[in-house]
Amino acid sequence: MSYAGQAASASSRSRSRDGDSVYVQDSMFVSEAVKKIQQCTAEIRKEAHLLAPSTSAAARQKVEATFHTGNQAVQDAKRRLEKLSYNGGDTFGEQRNRSLMQQKLSENLTKGIRDLQVSLQVFEQAEKRLSEVPTTTSQRPSEDLEMGSLAGQRLQATADLVSEAELDVHTAIVEEYAQDISTLAQDVRGLQQAMTDLNFHTKVQGDLLDSIEGDFLSSTQNTANASEQLTQASHSQRRGSKFIYWLLLLAAVLAVILIFVVVYRSSQ
Repeated sequence: MSYAGQAASASSRSRSRDGDSVYVQDSMFVSEAVKKIQQCTAEIRKEAHLLAPSTSAAARQKVEATFHTGNQAVQDAKRRLEKLSYNGGDTFGEQRNRSLMQQKLSENLTKGIRDLQVSLQVFEQAEKRLSEVPTTTSQRPSEDLEMGSLAGQRLQATADLVSEAELDVHTAIVEEYAQDISTLAQDVRGLQQAMTDLNFHTKVQGDLLDSIEGDFLSSTQNTANASEQLTQASHSQRRGSKFIYWLLLLAAVLAVILIFVVVYRSSQ
Protein backbone atom coordinates (compact mmCIF):
# COMPACT_ATOMS: atom_id res chain seq x y z
CA MET A 1 0.00 0.00 0.00
CA SER A 2 1.32 3.46 -0.90
CA TYR A 3 1.91 6.22 1.58
CA ALA A 4 -1.13 8.14 0.28
CA GLY A 5 -3.34 5.07 0.78
CA GLN A 6 -2.08 4.54 4.31
CA ALA A 7 -2.67 8.21 5.13
CA ALA A 8 -6.22 8.03 3.75
CA SER A 9 -6.95 4.88 5.75
CA ALA A 10 -5.60 6.45 8.94
CA SER A 11 -7.65 9.60 8.32
CA SER A 12 -10.78 7.48 7.81
CA ARG A 13 -10.20 5.60 11.08
CA SER A 14 -9.60 8.90 12.89
CA ARG A 15 -12.87 10.33 11.57
CA SER A 16 -14.67 7.15 12.62
CA ARG A 17 -13.31 7.39 16.19
CA ASP A 18 -14.21 11.08 16.34
CA GLY A 19 -17.74 10.27 15.15
CA ASP A 20 -18.10 7.55 17.79
CA SER A 21 -16.92 9.95 20.51
CA VAL A 22 -19.38 12.64 19.43
CA TYR A 23 -22.18 10.08 19.27
CA VAL A 24 -21.49 8.86 22.81
CA GLN A 25 -21.34 12.43 24.13
CA ASP A 26 -24.63 13.36 22.47
CA SER A 27 -26.33 10.20 23.76
CA MET A 28 -25.16 10.86 27.33
CA PHE A 29 -26.26 14.51 27.08
CA VAL A 30 -29.77 13.50 25.98
CA SER A 31 -29.99 10.94 28.81
CA GLU A 32 -28.92 13.55 31.38
CA ALA A 33 -31.43 16.03 29.95
CA VAL A 34 -34.22 13.47 30.32
CA LYS A 35 -33.20 12.95 33.96
CA LYS A 36 -33.30 16.72 34.55
CA ILE A 37 -36.79 16.89 33.00
CA GLN A 38 -37.94 14.10 35.33
CA GLN A 39 -36.52 15.97 38.31
CA CYS A 40 -38.37 19.13 37.29
CA THR A 41 -41.56 17.10 36.92
CA ALA A 42 -41.13 15.67 40.41
CA GLU A 43 -40.55 19.16 41.87
CA ILE A 44 -43.72 20.53 40.26
CA ARG A 45 -45.78 17.60 41.53
CA LYS A 46 -44.33 18.11 45.01
CA GLU A 47 -45.38 21.77 44.95
CA ALA A 48 -48.85 20.74 43.81
CA HIS A 49 -49.21 18.37 46.77
CA LEU A 50 -47.92 20.99 49.24
CA LEU A 51 -50.01 23.80 47.79
CA ALA A 52 -51.70 25.98 50.43
CA PRO A 53 -53.36 29.44 50.35
CA SER A 54 -50.52 31.03 52.31
CA THR A 55 -47.82 29.69 49.97
CA SER A 56 -49.60 29.70 46.60
CA ALA A 57 -47.76 32.78 45.27
CA ALA A 58 -44.31 31.46 46.17
CA ALA A 59 -45.25 28.02 44.84
CA ARG A 60 -46.37 29.58 41.56
CA GLN A 61 -43.01 31.36 41.13
CA LYS A 62 -41.07 28.22 41.97
CA VAL A 63 -43.15 26.11 39.59
CA GLU A 64 -42.69 28.61 36.75
CA ALA A 65 -38.92 28.66 37.29
CA THR A 66 -38.80 24.85 37.44
CA PHE A 67 -40.92 24.51 34.32
CA HIS A 68 -38.67 26.98 32.49
CA THR A 69 -35.63 24.92 33.48
CA GLY A 70 -37.30 21.72 32.28
CA ASN A 71 -38.37 23.35 29.03
CA GLN A 72 -34.81 24.54 28.43
CA ALA A 73 -33.58 20.98 28.97
CA VAL A 74 -36.19 19.80 26.45
CA GLN A 75 -34.93 22.20 23.77
CA ASP A 76 -31.29 21.23 24.37
CA ALA A 77 -32.15 17.52 24.24
CA LYS A 78 -34.05 17.94 20.97
CA ARG A 79 -31.08 19.66 19.33
CA ARG A 80 -28.67 16.94 20.46
CA LEU A 81 -31.11 14.22 19.42
CA GLU A 82 -31.28 15.64 15.90
CA LYS A 83 -27.47 15.51 15.68
CA LEU A 84 -27.46 11.77 16.40
CA SER A 85 -28.87 10.98 12.95
CA TYR A 86 -25.81 12.56 11.30
CA ASN A 87 -23.31 10.30 13.08
CA GLY A 88 -23.94 6.89 11.49
CA GLY A 89 -21.82 3.83 12.16
CA ASP A 90 -19.48 2.22 9.68
CA THR A 91 -21.22 -1.17 9.56
CA PHE A 92 -24.85 -2.17 9.23
CA GLY A 93 -24.91 -3.56 12.78
CA GLU A 94 -23.63 -0.29 14.24
CA GLN A 95 -26.15 1.70 12.22
CA ARG A 96 -28.94 -0.60 13.46
CA ASN A 97 -27.86 -0.25 17.10
CA ARG A 98 -27.61 3.52 16.82
CA SER A 99 -31.04 3.69 15.19
CA LEU A 100 -32.55 1.69 18.08
CA MET A 101 -30.73 3.86 20.63
CA GLN A 102 -31.99 7.02 18.95
CA GLN A 103 -35.53 5.65 18.94
CA LYS A 104 -35.31 4.77 22.66
CA LEU A 105 -33.94 8.21 23.57
CA SER A 106 -36.68 9.85 21.51
CA GLU A 107 -39.35 7.82 23.32
CA ASN A 108 -37.90 8.71 26.73
CA LEU A 109 -37.74 12.39 25.78
CA THR A 110 -41.34 12.36 24.52
CA LYS A 111 -42.52 10.73 27.75
CA GLY A 112 -40.57 13.26 29.82
CA ILE A 113 -42.12 16.18 27.91
CA ARG A 114 -45.61 14.75 28.41
CA ASP A 115 -45.04 14.20 32.13
CA LEU A 116 -43.67 17.74 32.53
CA GLN A 117 -46.71 19.26 30.84
CA VAL A 118 -49.07 17.04 32.84
CA SER A 119 -47.43 18.09 36.12
CA LEU A 120 -47.93 21.77 35.22
CA GLN A 121 -51.57 21.09 34.37
CA VAL A 122 -52.03 19.29 37.70
CA PHE A 123 -50.56 22.28 39.57
CA GLU A 124 -52.73 24.78 37.67
CA GLN A 125 -55.91 22.79 38.26
CA ALA A 126 -55.06 22.36 41.94
CA GLU A 127 -54.35 26.08 42.20
CA LYS A 128 -57.63 26.90 40.47
CA ARG A 129 -59.69 24.64 42.70
CA LEU A 130 -57.90 25.89 45.79
CA SER A 131 -58.89 29.44 44.89
CA GLU A 132 -62.53 28.30 44.74
CA VAL A 133 -62.44 26.98 48.33
CA PRO A 134 -63.98 29.63 50.66
CA THR A 135 -61.65 30.80 53.38
CA THR A 136 -62.95 31.50 56.89
CA THR A 137 -61.41 34.07 59.22
CA SER A 138 -61.41 34.02 62.95
CA GLN A 139 -64.01 36.36 64.59
CA ARG A 140 -63.48 35.40 68.22
CA PRO A 141 -60.30 34.80 70.22
CA SER A 142 -61.51 31.35 71.17
CA GLU A 143 -61.40 30.25 67.52
CA ASP A 144 -57.63 30.74 67.36
CA LEU A 145 -57.25 27.48 69.24
CA GLU A 146 -58.82 25.64 66.30
CA MET A 147 -56.39 26.97 63.66
CA GLY A 148 -54.25 23.83 63.83
CA SER A 149 -57.24 21.65 63.10
CA LEU A 150 -58.40 24.02 60.36
CA ALA A 151 -54.97 24.00 58.74
CA GLY A 152 -55.00 20.21 58.72
CA GLN A 153 -58.42 20.22 57.10
CA ARG A 154 -57.20 22.65 54.45
CA LEU A 155 -54.20 20.49 53.71
CA GLN A 156 -56.48 17.47 53.38
CA ALA A 157 -58.77 19.46 51.08
CA THR A 158 -55.77 20.53 49.02
CA ALA A 159 -54.60 16.93 48.71
CA ASP A 160 -58.10 15.91 47.60
CA LEU A 161 -58.11 18.69 44.99
CA VAL A 162 -54.72 17.64 43.69
CA SER A 163 -55.87 14.03 43.48
CA GLU A 164 -58.97 15.09 41.53
CA ALA A 165 -56.87 17.22 39.21
CA GLU A 166 -54.45 14.35 38.62
CA LEU A 167 -57.40 12.05 37.97
CA ASP A 168 -58.81 14.41 35.33
CA VAL A 169 -55.47 14.82 33.65
CA HIS A 170 -54.71 11.09 33.71
CA THR A 171 -58.20 10.39 32.33
CA ALA A 172 -57.42 12.67 29.40
CA ILE A 173 -54.08 10.92 28.94
CA VAL A 174 -55.77 7.50 28.98
CA GLU A 175 -58.24 8.68 26.34
CA GLU A 176 -55.35 9.97 24.24
CA TYR A 177 -53.52 6.66 24.65
CA ALA A 178 -56.68 4.78 23.66
CA GLN A 179 -56.93 6.89 20.52
CA ASP A 180 -53.26 6.26 19.75
CA ILE A 181 -53.74 2.52 20.29
CA SER A 182 -56.74 2.52 17.95
CA THR A 183 -54.72 4.35 15.31
CA LEU A 184 -51.83 1.95 15.82
CA ALA A 185 -54.17 -1.02 15.45
CA GLN A 186 -55.43 0.38 12.15
CA ASP A 187 -51.85 0.90 11.00
CA VAL A 188 -51.00 -2.68 11.98
CA ARG A 189 -53.99 -4.00 10.02
CA GLY A 190 -52.91 -1.93 7.04
CA LEU A 191 -49.37 -3.24 7.38
CA GLN A 192 -50.69 -6.80 7.63
CA GLN A 193 -52.68 -6.32 4.42
CA ALA A 194 -49.62 -4.84 2.75
CA MET A 195 -47.54 -7.85 3.85
CA THR A 196 -50.24 -10.17 2.47
CA ASP A 197 -50.18 -8.37 -0.87
CA LEU A 198 -46.39 -8.44 -0.85
CA ASN A 199 -46.45 -12.18 -0.15
CA PHE A 200 -48.83 -12.71 -3.08
CA HIS A 201 -46.72 -10.64 -5.45
CA THR A 202 -43.59 -12.40 -4.22
CA LYS A 203 -45.17 -15.77 -4.96
CA VAL A 204 -46.22 -14.62 -8.44
CA GLN A 205 -42.73 -13.28 -9.08
CA GLY A 206 -41.29 -16.58 -7.82
CA ASP A 207 -43.46 -18.54 -10.25
CA LEU A 208 -42.42 -16.19 -13.05
CA LEU A 209 -38.75 -16.63 -12.13
CA ASP A 210 -39.21 -20.41 -12.11
CA SER A 211 -40.73 -20.22 -15.59
CA ILE A 212 -37.89 -18.02 -16.82
CA GLU A 213 -35.36 -20.38 -15.27
CA GLY A 214 -37.04 -23.34 -17.00
CA ASP A 215 -36.96 -21.55 -20.34
CA PHE A 216 -33.32 -20.67 -19.79
CA LEU A 217 -32.42 -24.29 -18.99
CA SER A 218 -34.34 -25.46 -22.05
CA SER A 219 -32.54 -22.93 -24.24
CA THR A 220 -29.22 -24.02 -22.77
CA GLN A 221 -30.02 -27.67 -23.54
CA ASN A 222 -31.10 -26.83 -27.08
CA THR A 223 -27.92 -24.83 -27.57
CA ALA A 224 -25.84 -27.77 -26.35
CA ASN A 225 -27.68 -30.15 -28.71
CA ALA A 226 -27.19 -27.78 -31.62
CA SER A 227 -23.49 -27.47 -30.82
CA GLU A 228 -23.16 -31.26 -30.73
CA GLN A 229 -24.94 -31.57 -34.06
CA LEU A 230 -22.66 -28.96 -35.58
CA THR A 231 -19.63 -30.86 -34.28
CA GLN A 232 -20.92 -34.09 -35.77
CA ALA A 233 -21.61 -32.36 -39.09
CA SER A 234 -18.10 -30.91 -39.07
CA HIS A 235 -16.62 -34.39 -38.48
CA SER A 236 -18.75 -35.86 -41.27
CA GLN A 237 -17.69 -33.07 -43.62
CA ARG A 238 -14.02 -33.66 -42.81
CA ARG A 239 -14.44 -37.42 -43.45
CA GLY A 240 -16.17 -36.72 -46.78
CA SER A 241 -13.44 -34.33 -47.82
CA LYS A 242 -10.75 -36.91 -47.02
CA PHE A 243 -12.59 -39.54 -49.13
CA ILE A 244 -12.76 -37.19 -52.12
CA TYR A 245 -9.08 -36.37 -51.74
CA TRP A 246 -8.21 -40.10 -51.80
CA LEU A 247 -10.36 -40.66 -54.90
CA LEU A 248 -8.65 -37.78 -56.66
CA LEU A 249 -5.26 -39.15 -55.70
CA LEU A 250 -6.22 -42.61 -56.96
CA ALA A 251 -7.49 -41.15 -60.24
CA ALA A 252 -4.22 -39.26 -60.68
CA VAL A 253 -2.19 -42.40 -60.05
CA LEU A 254 -4.28 -44.38 -62.57
CA ALA A 255 -3.90 -41.59 -65.12
CA VAL A 256 -0.13 -41.59 -64.72
CA ILE A 257 -0.03 -45.40 -65.13
CA LEU A 258 -2.27 -45.20 -68.20
CA ILE A 259 -0.08 -42.51 -69.79
CA PHE A 260 3.04 -44.58 -69.07
CA VAL A 261 1.49 -47.68 -70.70
CA VAL A 262 0.41 -45.73 -73.82
CA VAL A 263 3.85 -44.15 -74.19
CA TYR A 264 5.55 -47.54 -73.76
CA ARG A 265 3.44 -49.24 -76.47
CA SER A 266 3.87 -46.42 -78.89
CA SER A 267 7.66 -46.60 -78.50
CA GLN A 268 7.64 -50.33 -79.47
